[in-house]
This record gives sequence, structure tokens and C-alpha cells, in this order.
Amino acid sequence: MATLIKTISDGSIIEFDAGLFDDWCVYLTRNGRKRFAPSDVAYFTELQTLDKKHSGKKIYHDFVKIYDATHAKIDNEVLDRITTISSRYGEDKIITDIWFTVIYAGMVAEENKKHAILKNE
Repeated sequence: MATLIKTISDGSIIEFDAGLFDDWCVYLTRNGRKRFAPSDVAYFTELQTLDKKHSGKKIYHDFVKIYDATHAKIDNEVLDRITTISSRYGEDKIITDIWFTVIYAGMVAEENKKHAILKNE
């Protein structure tokens, strides 16, 4: 059964649900289309696109703020922080909110995997 992480202001939905290996798969549903599990390539490509309009340094520093606040449980304060951070990206605020939230959810998922290498703690 899916667990809602966040509904973005454009109606996009980010949630956890069962994947191929565990129950920590991150899914994204956009514009009423079929949900999918974004790949690393998908969100890094989006970050590269954002880098062309906004500085990579800004994106990196904002990512670190999110990373530093990441633990094994989704935190509504961090989700709100992501929306606030994203609001500073002007016309790209929605897409930034989506991808930072997807990445945050992925980091939370890693914190919950038994033998994950990329844990924050």
C-alpha cells in the first residue's frame, strides 16, 4: 500500500510503495499520468537543466541543506523547507520542488535499507 510523501502544488504526487527489492521505492505521478519510479538519470538530467538557468553552486548548497536534515523518517518540516527553497527558483519552483522532494525521499529510503552504503548517519 502506497504511503503519500507529498503532493506538490501542481497536483504531482510523490509516494513510497513496494518496488522490486523492498517497500522503499519512490514513485512520482505527474499530471494524472501513470506513476513511475524516477531513475537517477531522470533527476540528474533535471538538475543539469536547472543548472543552465540557476547556478550549480546554488543547487548544490540547497541540496546540502536538505541532506543535512535527512534521517530515517520523512519529516514534514523538511518537506516544507524544500518547498520554501524551491520557491526561490522562480518559474522553476514546481519542478525544483518535485525533484528535490524525490531526491529527499530517496535519501530517506536509503536510511531505511539494511545494507545501504549511502546512509547519512
